[in-house]
Amino acid sequence: MPKKYPKTIPTIIEGQRISIRKLRQGDAGDIYKEVKVKGIARWALALPYPYPEDGAIKHIRQQQRLWRLGKAYGFAVI
Repeated sequence: MPKKYPKTIPTIIEGQRISIRKLRQGDAGDIYKEVKVKGIARWALALPYPYPEDGAIKHIRQQQRLWRLGKAYGFAVI
């Protein structure tokens, strides 16, 4: 059975110590900088190593497409 998500998903959620927001294309550089490190790939089994330069852009595009379709909601920790 497919998951049921609320009709309206906030694009930013702010807490006292941490906030999250919808992924943006501008996040690609920061994502790439963090996940290209070998130590990250060791603990994140879904990440290839070496991480491709266009990997973050592809990931963000996929997450934005899934968001539009209402199938998944990708957030960035800010």
